[in-house]
Parts: sequence; C-alpha cells; structure tokens
Amino acid sequence: MTQLLTEMEAATRLRIGERTLRSIRQRGEIRYVLIGARKIFYRPEDCEEYLAARLRVEQSCPTNRKVRRGNGDIGKIIPLSQYR
Repeated sequence: MTQLLTEMEAATRLRIGERTLRSIRQRGEIRYVLIGARKIFYRPEDCEEYLAARLRVEQSCPTNRKVRRGNGDIGKIIPLSQYR
C-alpha cells in the first residue's frame, strides 16, 4: 500500500505552508488523494513530481557584453533659459 501524507506532512515536505498547499491543490498543480468527502492526502511521489516540475536552472549572463549608453544629454539638468 502507498504511504499517504497528511496536508501538514506534505506541506512540511514541500517546505511551504498548509494554506499555500491548499491553493496549489485548488489550482490543479499537484495531485492528491480524496478519501470520503473531506479527507485529503498526498502521495510522496506526487510531492516529488510537483518539485521536479518547478526545477529551474539559472542561466549565466555573458560578461563580455558592452553596455550601451544613451547620449550625454539624458539626465542632465538644463536651465529654463536654454530650453527651446
């Protein structure tokens, strides 16, 4: 038989709050097991699947790019007498 996690156990496993877990469930982003009318449980593999779907890898930014600057007039204060 598959081990079932309570809402609190699943939230702890995912390192999120129970309210956040309920919100994720209501949006259909995580699978769950409904027993009876109100007993909700989560399988450990469904928690792992949820985490795997959100795995991201940060891409490094190229460092040899030259930063383009605008013309020198931007950001300068021009006296009203010189403004046309």
